[in-house]
Amino acid sequence: MIKAVIFDMDGVIVDSEIEYIRNVRKILKEHGVEVALDDLYYIGGGPFTYYCENIAKFLNISVELAGKYYKQFIIDNPTDFKAILRPEAVELMKYLKAQGFKIGLASSGTIKRIDLKLDICGIRGYFDEVVSGQIFAKTKPNPEIFLYTAEKLGVSPQECLVIEDSQMGIDGGHNAGMFVVALYDARFKFNTSNASQVVSNLCEVKGIIEKINKTA
Repeated sequence: MIKAVIFDMDGVIVDSEIEYIRNVRKILKEHGVEVALDDLYYIGGGPFTYYCENIAKFLNISVELAGKYYKQFIIDNPTDFKAILRPEAVELMKYLKAQGFKIGLASSGTIKRIDLKLDICGIRGYFDEVVSGQIFAKTKPNPEIFLYTAEKLGVSPQECLVIEDSQMGIDGGHNAGMFVVALYDARFKFNTSNASQVVSNLCEVKGIIEKINKTA
């Protein structure tokens, strides 16, 4: 039986993956390197360090310097997260809250960035637990962040449904022994083979939970 739902932030609650990839493309262009947008889709879903590693690769600079470029870029060009908040994510959270499900957030991002997004979007109140990947030695697909979030929520891994969009997140939820719903995005074509179920819209998740719990 599903008692808790654990959300990823980027790509699930906010449609931000494409924004981050556009940021990388603009940074590369600012430093004289032109790369087609779809040639950068493969970096979607990765943590901050992965973006920096790829900027460093294209510009032939250190990862440390690439990180400085990226941090300065997002200061100068802040993302309007409220504009890319998925309304269906909010509707799902409202439903889950009303039905008494525990709700967790397990994001690879820093707690500072997570807090920023929660506050801009006005959705902090939906979550019983908010967990940042920065407190762990290894990030997704390592299952530690999911197992820790389940423990904080007071449920077993088998009682959790995870919603992820990237292969790293999907694999992490799978490795934790949880039911994983993959939100498929045709732009990125992430590998969803380890997902328990694939959806194209978060409005489908309610029916999945009801079906699982009806047969439990």
